[in-house]
Amino acid sequence: MAWYLAGKGKRVLVVDMDFQAPGVSANLLPAEQMPEPGLVDWLMEAVAGNEEAIRPEEVSNESPLAANLSGAIRVVPAYGRAGKDYVAKMGRIFLPETDAANPGIRSWTYRLEVKILKRLEKAFRPDLVLFDSRAGIDDTAAAVVTNLGAKVLLFALDSAQTWQDYRVLFDCWNRWGKAEDIREHLQMVAGLVPPKTQAPAYLARFTQQSYGLFLEYLYDEVPPGQIEENWFSFDLEDEHAPHHPWPVYWHEGLMALQEFHTMGKDEITIEAAYGSLFRKVSEWL
Repeated sequence: MAWYLAGKGKRVLVVDMDFQAPGVSANLLPAEQMPEPGLVDWLMEAVAGNEEAIRPEEVSNESPLAANLSGAIRVVPAYGRAGKDYVAKMGRIFLPETDAANPGIRSWTYRLEVKILKRLEKAFRPDLVLFDSRAGIDDTAAAVVTNLGAKVLLFALDSAQTWQDYRVLFDCWNRWGKAEDIREHLQMVAGLVPPKTQAPAYLARFTQQSYGLFLEYLYDEVPPGQIEENWFSFDLEDEHAPHHPWPVYWHEGLMALQEFHTMGKDEITIEAAYGSLFRKVSEWL
């Protein structure tokens, strides 16, 4: 997505917030271009109120993926080349903090948004910020979805495990009173859609399952005689509905891909797998 947007002349900031399994950093930055500290190091400094000790330029770098594009991709990795005590630090960045000047307890998401992200945006003036957050039910995913007001792509496979996990998550949003605040920012994405003749049947099953999920937890139940356009409600086959999946197609050319920062050389493969998603996201943004 960053590669596609940079090709359209956009300045894209990519933040790796999958702390438990960082991947986007290594995929977008060669080892020799990884910055010394990473995002977790910066968040640790922020816990102690010392976030000024690290500058935005020190914790990020330009990805060579955009070298020949009209835009730019800057990456903030979860951990840098130092990587010292990463696991220990990761467990401490979620600690709450107190502020003598502003009484009360602040969560780690305050540090992330105010002390980190605003400084990054001020320094680099990106057109878009892309977050790679932990899959599933996790603190970092919760921060992106409920605290940052971000548009959220919910990736899924058509499996019993996927739908059960999403039911747990959607139920939590309802019980916490968050559902109505975030539901308009959500969009399902069907991953690894089978190619060619199998795709229509797979996507039909996926859509049915996704629709049932949204209908149970997020869509309004429209009273008889009411006009549906005044409610957050959609039909099963409504292609503009958040339950209606945007597909990413399985492609054998991506199975053995070693480095994402060189993948721009194979535009035919990228288009076959991701072209539909790229266009949908661009329209959404």
